Amino acid sequence: LRDFKAQLEVDNPLFEFLALPWPALEHLSIELSGPPFTGTLLDGHAPHLRHLSWHTWSDCDNFSWDATILHALVILDVAFAEGITAGRMSQFLDALARMPHLRHLRIGDAVPTRSVSKSLCSSCHPVTRTVVLHIQTLSLRGSWSMINHMMQHICPSQQCRILLSVSRYRVDSQVSGARAHLELWRQLICSDLRYEVL
Repeated sequence: LRDFKAQLEVDNPLFEFLALPWPALEHLSIELSGPPFTGTLLDGHAPHLRHLSWHTWSDCDNFSWDATILHALVILDVAFAEGITAGRMSQFLDALARMPHLRHLRIGDAVPTRSVSKSLCSSCHPVTRTVVLHIQTLSLRGSWSMINHMMQHICPSQQCRILLSVSRYRVDSQVSGARAHLELWRQLICSDLRYEVL
C-alpha cells in the first residue's frame, strides 16, 4: 500500500494501523478526532514516506517530532488545535532541520487563539532561533498570533510562494508583526517575493 487517507476516531478499528510499520507507504493523510494518537507513528518504519498530512483537534504535544520517518518528507501538512505551540517549537524546528528534501510546508491551527505566550517558547528567548528552509511553498493557516509566531522562526528560500489564510481574530500588533516579517523576507530573500492572503 503506497497511499492511505482516512478520517479516524480512536474507536475506529483502522486506528491501530497507525502504529504498525508500513514499508511501502509514500503518502499518509490522516484527520483525527477525539483523543490524540499517542503511539509510535507507523512503528517508526516507513522508509518511503514522502507526503504526510496530519490534521487533529488535539495539540501537538503528543506528536513525535523526532521520528526518523519524517526525514525524507517532501510535503509536510500539519494542523493541530493551536498550531505549533510555544512549548514544542524547539522540537518542531529541530525536525525541520532534519528534512533536507522538504519542498512544501503547510501549518495550521484548528482552534485559533488570540495570542501566543512567547515566555514559554524556548526558541524565542533568550535569542530568536530561525531555520532556513529551501522550500517552494509555505502555507500558514490560522490566527494572526500563530502566523506571526511561525514567521519569527522560519525563513523561506528564494522564490518561495507564501500563502497566508487568516482567521477572523485580528489583533493589530500581530498583523503589524506579520507584515514586518514579510518585508524582512522580501529584503533578505529577493525583492520580488510574492505572498497571498487568502
